[in-house]
Amino acid sequence: MASYEFNPINILDSTNATGVGTGGSLTVGGGASVGRDLYVGGNILVSGTTASFSDNIIVINSNNSASNIDMGILFQRSASNVTSDSTNQLGSNNNYTGIIYSEALRAYNFGYVAADSSSTQTFNYLNGIRVGSATITNGSLNATFNANTVGSIITTGGNVGISTSAPGYKLDVNGNINFSGSLYQNGNLFNGSSQWTSTASNIYYALGNVGIGNSSPTFGLDVTGTARVTTGITTGALLATTSISAGSIHGTNTTVTNAVHTALSSGTLNLTTGITSAALLVTGLISAANISSTTSTLPNVVSSNITTATVQATTGITTGT
Repeated sequence: MASYEFNPINILDSTNATGVGTGGSLTVGGGASVGRDLYVGGNILVSGTTASFSDNIIVINSNNSASNIDMGILFQRSASNVTSDSTNQLGSNNNYTGIIYSEALRAYNFGYVAADSSSTQTFNYLNGIRVGSATITNGSLNATFNANTVGSIITTGGNVGISTSAPGYKLDVNGNINFSGSLYQNGNLFNGSSQWTSTASNIYYALGNVGIGNSSPTFGLDVTGTARVTTGITTGALLATTSISAGSIHGTNTTVTNAVHTALSSGTLNLTTGITSAALLVTGLISAANISSTTSTLPNVVSSNITTATVQATTGITTGT
């Protein structure tokens, strides 16, 4: 194909086109190819011929393969209209702002956005938005996402504060937190702080006393009120300061010292070996089917009376009184 070179063409007619095909200073009926820079003093209006979303309306440097070549849309304005903070502006002269691409492998990103404190900027686009740095001094940052398309939101440094301007932790919230899921600590379900320690299927408390209905427990287990044990109690000593009421009390080898302070009320007191006591004192009534002793002397046994058919002891009752 032949190649021709011409001097620049100057068009002095100032007639403006009002739409595609309406004519003007320069009308091109077919496609136009510009091999060098194109400078436009007015506006550029672009319209597609169909409504199909897949049509390319504007394609910018689609064959770029280098990762260090800027491409995209760049706006230039006077430096007097731009803040003097060079770290938040695009370009060394502080007179550039807008939207550009900068990496060929990130073709589906929306681009880098230079910081601008002039007004509210709204991005409503399907692809990603990547910001080098942004400072919002007098406004707010509002984001509404589609729950089906939102990915991770990541900050690589610093802390995030909610209702606090000086967050001291990775997430610092000044106020209440409401969530419907579970809270995990180091991958484990977090249940909050507790005095209890769990090991396998056991739970224990190694320090102090436990009070039930009692805010000042003085014993390992201090219960104010009633307690129920359906199987049994194994103990080195059983102390009752008021009364014991039970269906039956059994002891295989029992020594009773000052057994009852006030009253012992039981359907059965069964001791297979016996009672060894300096004193067995009953101030009220002993009622039994039989009380017997093969070699026993029972002087002044009861201060009131004994009602029984038989008194029997296979080993013996030794008592001072």
